[in-house]
Amino acid sequence: MFDSFEAALNEFRQPVDNIAAARAFVAGRDFTSFYLPPSRTYISLIARGDSRPSAWVNKGFVWFRNDDGTQEGIAFPYNKVLDGDGNSHQPRREEAERHICPTPGCGMVLPPNGVCDYC
Repeated sequence: MFDSFEAALNEFRQPVDNIAAARAFVAGRDFTSFYLPPSRTYISLIARGDSRPSAWVNKGFVWFRNDDGTQEGIAFPYNKVLDGDGNSHQPRREEAERHICPTPGCGMVLPPNGVCDYC
């Protein structure tokens, strides 16, 4: 668990082209805790007053839950998955959306082992 996004970002190895976009997303919101799962495939962002993440910064995009419970994503400038790089070993965005924790109120993207890091 990290107390700052910068500390988590330093451990995450975000592509250089995406760092400014990731920082801009976080700067516009009130996140207070940041977590990298053992797989280190994303940064979970936990908002003030929440105990569960409501946004996840991935290598090529950020996925987040709105106040009304809907979810959406924002692509970063460098995104091998959405840009159609066939050499990427990352799942397509549509496949990643299907691997969300089924626990009500969690919504965390599941790591490859299928076990939620929070539930």
